[in-house]
Amino acid sequence: MYDKVLEHENSSVHKKSYVQWKSEIFKIKKDKSLSGILLKSINSDKEKWRELLKRLIKVTLFLAERGLAFRGDSEKIGESSNGNFLGILELLANYDPVLNEHLNKIRHFQEKGDRMQVHYLSHDIQSEFISLCAAEVTKKILEEREKARYYSVIVDATPDSAHVEQTVILIRYVNLAEQVENQQYQVEERQLCFVDCANKSGKAIADLIMSKLKIFKIPLEDCKGQGYDNGSNMKGVYKGAQAIILRANNEAIYSACTCHSLNLCGEQAAESCPAAITFFGAIQKLYNIFSSSPQRWEILKKKNTVLSSFNVKNTMILKSIDIVNRVLQCKSGTLDVDSKNLSSLIEDLHKIRNEGYDTILNETLIVAKNIGWPQYFEEELKRTRKRKRHIDEDDENENADNHQRTKFKNDIFNIILDSVIGDMTVRFESVHSLCERFSVLWLNKEMTIDQIQEKTTRLVKQYPKDLGDELTDELQSLRLIYSANFSEKTLSPWDLLNAIKTSNLEKLFPNLTVALRIFITIPATVANAERSFSVLKRVKNVLRSTMCQNRLSSLGVLAVEKELAKNTNLDAVIDDFTMKKARKGTL
Repeated sequence: MYDKVLEHENSSVHKKSYVQWKSEIFKIKKDKSLSGILLKSINSDKEKWRELLKRLIKVTLFLAERGLAFRGDSEKIGESSNGNFLGILELLANYDPVLNEHLNKIRHFQEKGDRMQVHYLSHDIQSEFISLCAAEVTKKILEEREKARYYSVIVDATPDSAHVEQTVILIRYVNLAEQVENQQYQVEERQLCFVDCANKSGKAIADLIMSKLKIFKIPLEDCKGQGYDNGSNMKGVYKGAQAIILRANNEAIYSACTCHSLNLCGEQAAESCPAAITFFGAIQKLYNIFSSSPQRWEILKKKNTVLSSFNVKNTMILKSIDIVNRVLQCKSGTLDVDSKNLSSLIEDLHKIRNEGYDTILNETLIVAKNIGWPQYFEEELKRTRKRKRHIDEDDENENADNHQRTKFKNDIFNIILDSVIGDMTVRFESVHSLCERFSVLWLNKEMTIDQIQEKTTRLVKQYPKDLGDELTDELQSLRLIYSANFSEKTLSPWDLLNAIKTSNLEKLFPNLTVALRIFITIPATVANAERSFSVLKRVKNVLRSTMCQNRLSSLGVLAVEKELAKNTNLDAVIDDFTMKKARKGTL
């Protein structure tokens, strides 16, 4: 090509074209050429449309964040049935000259029956705005994930208003939040999409998860954890989704949802004996009777004093479970916190079983007295009075009542508690095992050097691509400087990670930092996926049941990640969009 390039440079065609090019540039600068005039017109339109698009996208985000409908029965300006999108624009136009001019122009064309070439208010453009905004939010999420590198996938499913099985996919990662004063690590659980998944088999779900990760260009090898509910198609050790993904990446540890597991423990305890089934069945029937009629519900509300006294949720057993359940639902919760709370709950239940029966019984007798109920076990007394004995009736009643109390404690109270305690001990064994595997990272002060060596060797073997043998030396060095740099108190994994960051010791403990991030990345619950279903019910209700899947997924991302959407910079997209549309309008 060398000879041909020289020949072309010296040719008359090249020289003539070069002169024309330079002349055109000079004319554009002097605003004398047709191209310059056209470019100036395009730039002027660009700025006008840019200002207009800012308003349109802000209205799009406003409606999407709140899960509100966009379209109405009409697309004409000024009609009351034209939907929320056009209605808000009409309201803002009263105080905004740019919008006012644009809407008046559109109204003029609509009254004449003509079609305005460019106005950007049609339902197709609304869908384009929604998709555009959601794409920018997703791009921000993917950028955060790429910086964090390690992540876990969280998946759950529920039917929507159109009876379509909607599967939500979230990713959990440890993000380094940029603050004015310093940088701190924080847990993020971000929603990627809603997907229609009619096939509920473990293989189909696993294939869906891996295909979506591939579409979003998220490497499966960086996945360190999986979070699902307790369905057999999800947690199955052979054909479950977690097992299939684990075979593709043996570092993607499955962690069962602690909230679901705790609820299942309560459900099984409620069915552990006939008396429990009868009691909770009666409570359910009472609720059904009163909730089915507004008049009955009003009667129930008037008896609020009695209900406050006889509140099942405030009993010692259910109250302990409820408090822990609320703690487990925290988005930033980690496995070590869940393990401590669950162990504490089991200890409390043991204490209630061994020492709490008399306290609960005495409180029940006080409640029974306040609401005018008998303060003894009537059924046993009725049977006892049928016997003909020559003893004092009061002694007879007292002995029968004491016998029934003991019988109730052994046959009902202890059985229910034993069911809860036993089920929790079995179900949460995997949680305690995971914490034990990583505990060397933050409990090394309480371990011997041999124990540290043994546990770190196992961790390095589990994550050979991320951790090195230097982890043992780092933990031994950490023991030497722990008290001087941190505190005498043993820090939690979360606090230790941020303490290392704040002290600028990450270069001194690179393997420890990575190991802590991996552990915190493993999900403890899928509560955030459940919360997205509340958004789903608002976005796709019975009046919007024909919504397409892409629009639903985009609206879901914008509604769930509304804080991220508010802070997302859309200027670059607006520039590209404006330039394209402005050129179309000008030409």
